[in-house]
Amino acid sequence: MKNLDFKNFNIDAKGIYEKYASATQGFLGWEYSFAMTFLWNALFKKTKICDAGDFALIYTEYNNKTVFYPPLLKNADLLTEAVKRIEGLCADFGCALDLRGLTQEQTAQLSPDAYAFSSCRNDSDYIYLASDLIGLSGKKFHAKRNFVSRFVQKYDYGFRVYAPSDREGVLNLYNAWRNGGHENAGSEEKVLLCALDNYRSLNLDIGVLTVSGKIAAFNISCAENPLLAHTFFEKADTSFDGAYQAVNQFSARMFFKNVQYVNRQEDMGIEGLRKAKLSYHPAIILDKYRVKRK
Repeated sequence: MKNLDFKNFNIDAKGIYEKYASATQGFLGWEYSFAMTFLWNALFKKTKICDAGDFALIYTEYNNKTVFYPPLLKNADLLTEAVKRIEGLCADFGCALDLRGLTQEQTAQLSPDAYAFSSCRNDSDYIYLASDLIGLSGKKFHAKRNFVSRFVQKYDYGFRVYAPSDREGVLNLYNAWRNGGHENAGSEEKVLLCALDNYRSLNLDIGVLTVSGKIAAFNISCAENPLLAHTFFEKADTSFDGAYQAVNQFSARMFFKNVQYVNRQEDMGIEGLRKAKLSYHPAIILDKYRVKRK
């Protein structure tokens, strides 16, 4: 595997993702998002990428383990070959095969005699119809519409696209939210800072909700292609009744008009987060699979 030239994952890797975009845009998992991979690499800075010609391979170091992302393929038939190359790399690295984020359809291309497949509900992505988030139409969204209506009637609010002058207010809101004892808040802060530092080069859409001039909520998303957008962050000051529901809908109206689906990531097994994500009635709960060698 000495002919594979892995490089540190930085903004230049965006060109590799663009090369394979036409073949990968049908996949809805966050693992195919350049922006998502770039942002979470801010935590450990150990992600590497190699363009092998017909496919690109990406891996990272996580909890002292080498973990591979799904390969970016020129066409779907190359999956088996790419996995074989990953196995060769694992042999070179002296580690076991650990490939994560494949769909069930992709695992069907791999031999069940050679590989073991597993999935975890905590890692499943929540995929929503953009039209549902924009319109909140129908009986199932009655409660959400009521929250937004109360917010609009109760507060002197504004909603706008983020500007660099909003940075301090966004961070102040995030720190207030973090001090409420939320899980994973410490590591997430590095990712948020990376998003604010690189939002232009990553083509991130950031919406800012204000009440009487003070930032009450924000949403950070990215429309990756006409099929799919990803939401990376959404935080709100819950002292403002309906702020979460308002920033969700206002962001959808501003940023998701030209996409079909919105991926709002997994719930990580956090009970309150799972309940909140289910309350928006996902169109798809996308199970993703981990591949190991038998």
